[in-house]
Amino acid sequence: MSGLFSDLHNGIRMPDVVMNQGPTPSQSMPAGFTTDSQINYGSTLLGDLSPYSYGAPSRLADQTAYMAVPHRIQKIVPELRLPEARNTDNTFLLSHGVDDGDVAFSLRVNRSASTIDRMHTFERMEMSHAVDPFVNLPTVNYLLAGIQRYWNEPERVKWQQFMVDTDFIGSATSAKTEFTVRDALRFINDVARPFGIANGSEKQGGTHEGSMGPVTYPVNFITTLVVGGRTENLVNMWRDSNMSAGDDLILHLAWLPYSTVDGQLEYVLNHWRKGMVRQRFEYDPKGRNWGWQLVPAVYCMHPPTSIHEGYDWREHGYWHIARTQVMRASEITQKFEQQGKVQQCYHDDSRFMRGALLEITFEPTFIRLRRPQKAARRTITYRGPGRCVVNQPESVASVPIAPPAPVERPVKSGRSKKASGGLRVAASAPADV
Repeated sequence: MSGLFSDLHNGIRMPDVVMNQGPTPSQSMPAGFTTDSQINYGSTLLGDLSPYSYGAPSRLADQTAYMAVPHRIQKIVPELRLPEARNTDNTFLLSHGVDDGDVAFSLRVNRSASTIDRMHTFERMEMSHAVDPFVNLPTVNYLLAGIQRYWNEPERVKWQQFMVDTDFIGSATSAKTEFTVRDALRFINDVARPFGIANGSEKQGGTHEGSMGPVTYPVNFITTLVVGGRTENLVNMWRDSNMSAGDDLILHLAWLPYSTVDGQLEYVLNHWRKGMVRQRFEYDPKGRNWGWQLVPAVYCMHPPTSIHEGYDWREHGYWHIARTQVMRASEITQKFEQQGKVQQCYHDDSRFMRGALLEITFEPTFIRLRRPQKAARRTITYRGPGRCVVNQPESVASVPIAPPAPVERPVKSGRSKKASGGLRVAASAPADV
């Protein structure tokens, strides 16, 4: 162990910077020395001074890592096979899960699963490194709502298989606790994470997309993702709020409905002109119509209007997405409400087809001060189709306070009637504290 860190000084190269020196007072430079930047470098002692001047860059990270230049990466957006919201074991294909200006969430999915359609084709072409399952915010909320609806229903094979493929649960038939906000935080922090902002039109390739048929060769959809830095084409998911320049745009969990009696709450998962995908959860008379959803908001220090399960997003976790550089007012929806009901942004992707784009600095970070407290939860054990045993643990707060137990005390002769054994039973004696 003595020589493990002995050679750390060898092979480590720092950025080559010439600071506060030049030809004067030292006239010689090391052989082969090329500077990446020159700070207060001058040819004479008091002349030709500049506060900062660039040299010829030899490495990208030296001069561009902390500038407002967006860093981009090109990715293939594959078709995804997701379970349906109806009480059936069917699936549907979601094409163009993200579009120009959407925040792309990357799903942690097993590559050998059937969620990524035709994944074997990409592996045979040695392009699997460029394929990632990307979805937008309404699709993340749709998956989160489906997991909560069918959390304890192992007979819903497709939803249970999706939970296994995303490593969200170990086994579909294992004992589960009730779904709580801790599970929702684990989903948005481990399974679906914001990766970048899509930059690129859905119309790809020129004249070969002249018809309304989907493009299938060579791939369905390729886009460029801004993974950090300044961008000017983010869709305004925060259009229900007023924002000023410098505000922090966030996403946090909220307790909201995902199905209604009238059936008007509908999940619009994309706005691809050749195939918009809509899903609707049926109203459950048992009352499982509300759940945790990821909603956009502007950061503020005001307490939440309502707190469910003790969750306060300011302390227990939220996603910081970006910081605005321009001012935007909230959207006026009176004219649209005359034509039909305006759905909220967290489940309707079609609302992003109108309105101005945002100019922001994209820096996704999950912020959490402390974890929510773990409450006593019921354990549900699966014992075959339609047979689930619910075990309710007893917590201190739920155990009723019993009256104090009788206390036996010795009795002196001549003061009271003798009980059997020479003891008297004091039925109302208080318990010792």
